[in-house]
Amino acid sequence: MLSVGPVFELINGFRRSKVLFTAVSLGIFDVLAGSETGLPAKELLRSLDTRAHSSRSEEGLERLLKGCASLKLLEPIVQTNRPILYRLTSMSRQYLTSQSPESMVGYIRHSNDVLYPLWSRLDASVLSGEACWTESFGRQNKDIFSSIYEGEGGVERFTQAMDAVATVAASHILQAVDLSWIRCMADLGGSSGALSAAFCERIPHLKSVVIELPHVIPIGQRLLARSNVSESIKARIHFSSGDFFASPEALPRDIDGIPINAYLLSRILHDWRDPLCLDLLRHLYTLLPSSIPSGVVICEMLLNDDGIGPVNANMQDLNMLAQTDGKERSLSEMRNLLEIAGFQRIEGYKTGSLLDVVVAYKT
Repeated sequence: MLSVGPVFELINGFRRSKVLFTAVSLGIFDVLAGSETGLPAKELLRSLDTRAHSSRSEEGLERLLKGCASLKLLEPIVQTNRPILYRLTSMSRQYLTSQSPESMVGYIRHSNDVLYPLWSRLDASVLSGEACWTESFGRQNKDIFSSIYEGEGGVERFTQAMDAVATVAASHILQAVDLSWIRCMADLGGSSGALSAAFCERIPHLKSVVIELPHVIPIGQRLLARSNVSESIKARIHFSSGDFFASPEALPRDIDGIPINAYLLSRILHDWRDPLCLDLLRHLYTLLPSSIPSGVVICEMLLNDDGIGPVNANMQDLNMLAQTDGKERSLSEMRNLLEIAGFQRIEGYKTGSLLDVVVAYKT
């Protein structure tokens, strides 16, 4: 008889996600970051930004903490005839506290506040082939990012989410591919410039300009300023406002007279259908110099050529279905777009992390 275990794992998967989301939303990991020895539920409750301080709320918190401990998100310290103490694990300190340089808190909040409700109506997207903002939030499926940014703190939440993904993925990208040919780079939709910073740390003398919407730039600059990136690296990263889909011809071609020989697109193309992506890629091909090595660097999850797997890439593809007009692509699909746009040599690298990488050269 086949085991029902794998089916139950899928059925109950959302429960584990919500334990994590709730603990982050309540600020549990941030409070525990200030205690090396750990805290009991009662003391932790007093430190949380909540008005709930009854015996029932203490019991509820205790049960959540035990759930976190069972998922290895917290380390329980069991004492005879005394309350259990809870403290951070190495993993939770690194990824689940707001002040960690590798914090995933922004992405977790975005997942809880935006993605979880959208995925609750995935059926609507599957049957319509379109994003399900109306079914999930009562909003019209208007401009994608107007929906993503909507609500109090929406722009900051999304910018923090993109910063978290870029920060964690950067080292894997740079281990997978040699980008030492880049002298000057434009980071399109680069959020906080986290990838630009990682590239600048790896490539001596590289300069980068982050192209973002005007209302995103102050948030991105603030995230970069408070990161652990050195001041000398920060000085090589600039921000410039622009809408590269609406006005791609207005994109910069140089920084301080040095030709831009690489355009970085991280989590950009997967938001849009092929014709719009092709228009942008054609413009970038035209902007790139021919006299020196030049090209585009695309960081997204790559599907296998048959479209089945890796699992995380398929899940991200459905994520795009629920919230955007785009999709994840295989390397062969990427290659087709890039060759039509004029690019000659195209290389793809799977990193095993949150982002894979495709490099397409003009020369």
